[in-house]
Amino acid sequence: MHYNTQIFIQFTKRDIYVFSKNIIRYFINYSIIFPSLYALTFGYIIPTTSFSNVQLVSISLLLPSSLIFLFLSLNFNQNIFLLLDLENNKYIEFQTLLLNPRLLIIQKVFVTSSFTTIFLLPFFGVTKLILQNSFDTSQLSIFKLVTIIFFSSIAAASYVILSILYMHNTHQIGNWWRRMNTPLTMLGGTWVPWATMAKVSVILGYITLFNPFIYITEGLRGAILGTDLFIPFHYCILALTIFTFIFINLAIRKFKKRLDCF
Repeated sequence: MHYNTQIFIQFTKRDIYVFSKNIIRYFINYSIIFPSLYALTFGYIIPTTSFSNVQLVSISLLLPSSLIFLFLSLNFNQNIFLLLDLENNKYIEFQTLLLNPRLLIIQKVFVTSSFTTIFLLPFFGVTKLILQNSFDTSQLSIFKLVTIIFFSSIAAASYVILSILYMHNTHQIGNWWRRMNTPLTMLGGTWVPWATMAKVSVILGYITLFNPFIYITEGLRGAILGTDLFIPFHYCILALTIFTFIFINLAIRKFKKRLDCF
């Protein structure tokens, strides 16, 4: 147990060191540029064209859901080297000799989700700075916001790593974005809350409850708007925890099978 803990820590330090080489680039992209662009788009461009009469509502509803793409993009960019390694060098096989495959997957989820949380935490601070009173944060719960970003980061990291393990090569990346992420995002509350979808179609409402993205968008909206119009916050946390558990266990099983570690 002590040996595994030491190796776990050493691998974590290594990943942090490697990732730190790009930390400035990631900070500029995900903590400054993306929040600024999203603030301008959802705060000024869209409200003045399509939602001019419901500006505050549209911003508060659309801004949180826009993080879905950032969760996916940031986690994928951090783990693309895993796919390249599995496809070519297979350095990961050497790592499995030093650390249990189960702990290795958990370690990668831990590091990836930690960086994702750090880079996305400033998102709403930057958008609020740009939008000022146009972005209603009067009911914002900082504790809930930090909590939902953290749990969303873990769920997204485990989902991305699981997806990468099912890819045979880099040529399947495009299909993953088109066939998996696009439907999950469109039906994950990106444009409308879950209650609205359920009102339009009860069946669709029940189906979307099996979509992990819906709990990210609903949790973020609930943390910012603080109303009972969305799925209860504690349900979102519970659902994301369950999805994370499922994704990690499937990833471990696929990882072992792919490297013949059974």
